[in-house]
Amino acid sequence: MKIGILTLPLHTNYGGILQAFALQSFLKQQGHDVWLIKRTWNINYITRIKIFVKHFIKKYILFQKYDANKFIHRHIKQTTQKYFTSETLQKYVKNKHFDAFIVGSDQIWRPKFAGDILYDYFLHFINDQVIKKIAYAASFGEDEWSFSKEQTTICSKLLQQFNAVSVREKSGIMLCKNNMGVIAKHVLDPTMLLGKKNYLLLTKNIKVNGNLFVYNILGSIQENEKIVSIVMKKEHLIPFRMTVNKNNVSVERWLKSFDVAKFVVTDSFHACIFSIIFNKPFIVFTNNVEGRTRFVSLLSEFGLENRLIQSSEQTESVLNTYIDWSFVNLVLKTKQMESLQFLQNALI
Repeated sequence: MKIGILTLPLHTNYGGILQAFALQSFLKQQGHDVWLIKRTWNINYITRIKIFVKHFIKKYILFQKYDANKFIHRHIKQTTQKYFTSETLQKYVKNKHFDAFIVGSDQIWRPKFAGDILYDYFLHFINDQVIKKIAYAASFGEDEWSFSKEQTTICSKLLQQFNAVSVREKSGIMLCKNNMGVIAKHVLDPTMLLGKKNYLLLTKNIKVNGNLFVYNILGSIQENEKIVSIVMKKEHLIPFRMTVNKNNVSVERWLKSFDVAKFVVTDSFHACIFSIIFNKPFIVFTNNVEGRTRFVSLLSEFGLENRLIQSSEQTESVLNTYIDWSFVNLVLKTKQMESLQFLQNALI
């Protein structure tokens, strides 16, 4: 079956890149012909030139070696050219004879993230009724409804035409039901469809020094450092850090960090996921109420809600808590089977 995947534009976010890689890889393992559709925001030529200049400066003047496109070109083999409008994407789909389209994962259904692509994440550009429409682990990113009345009306009508709908957070089930009149199933983030061995294949010959992996995106620097200090002293670990937007490391090196780490401190959703995949004890710090929904949904599935803290004062209690990895891995295996079953049924 020829399948198109539509997700948020891939930039420098490790989790965003890896969830696209994982879903494509998983579907290929099932024998499908899978293409990542590069739909991006409709920006003017002046903005495009500014972006090009920015990348040029980083690469050739500041000598920043990290380039997300290298991983994409190397490991996400089948990708389309960039499409800046629904009309051009519609023409492409019409000529390429797809059997199915899957939207997801990541926060594709969060209006402030999707921007002017929102309706395309509900497959607005597909007129062919034969093409299967599937949502896999789509995320609203929050547990409150943030669509306008017009967006709700249009997106509800589009989603009701889907063959199968699944969401990444449990709260998304009620959002779909109450606001769109659609029954959705809760499934795993695509990155959890693959196992540790799949990711280690990407990290051969990579070395990382240190054993306390600190990966931060947002949040309070001061509070983060307090947490790191407590963990470092109590667990006798040597920290090594990565920070989004300042990184000069590859996706592969980021993955390797979970393999060598004995403990992870983060405020990243996907760093939390990879800590679970690699069976590494971790602490997730977030004082952002708006962004807690994703973490609560994920961690509650594995009985790990206590790993999510809002203050450095909670660090000690987390360090004194044992993680039953045999239970976690059993839950993961069960959810993988359920997620596989969802995809198989949706593609029949």
